[in-house]
Amino acid sequence: MNHDLEKTKYSDIWLNFHKNYKSRAADPFALYIAKRVLPTDKILDVGCGDGSTAIRLRQAGFICSGIDITLDGLRKYNEGYIQDDFFEGTAWELPFEDNSFDIVVSTDLLEHIPPDFIIEAIDESIRVAKKEVYHCIASYNERPYCGHEVHLTVHPWDWWEDVFKRRLEMSGKDLKIKLLDRREFDKRVQKGDI
Repeated sequence: MNHDLEKTKYSDIWLNFHKNYKSRAADPFALYIAKRVLPTDKILDVGCGDGSTAIRLRQAGFICSGIDITLDGLRKYNEGYIQDDFFEGTAWELPFEDNSFDIVVSTDLLEHIPPDFIIEAIDESIRVAKKEVYHCIASYNERPYCGHEVHLTVHPWDWWEDVFKRRLEMSGKDLKIKLLDRREFDKRVQKGDI
């Protein structure tokens, strides 16, 4: 799988198909994270899309950066927030030093990673984190979106747990990893239990 093809796909989705896009998960996920981390923690939102989660965290006073394969979503919906702390790059080759961030987060990212790069993406989130990693994962198939296949890596929930457990053990790091099933997270949001 070619990095440029994935970048082109998501640029096309952001620029040509999303109209008045509003992530249902961005605000609740930002609130979820804000309740669990320290105000001084340095946070990285991997696969930040239009930047909504990172921006909500920043508006709440947190130090939060974002990275995505394309910043076209951010340019389209939140251009005023494009600064030095939003980066263009892949989840499987993060351009940061080891332990650069206290907290690494993502929502609706890992299922979008091409299967050939999913282990590298998991390893990278562990590598750049000092304290904690939070991933909200949609572990279900999604029909093609705007003519594009988007959920490329879909596995049962126990697969995600096993892979993260093994990759963390192999890293030798002492991190807290919290995986959230997107459907369960949505149910909790509806109940007001986040």
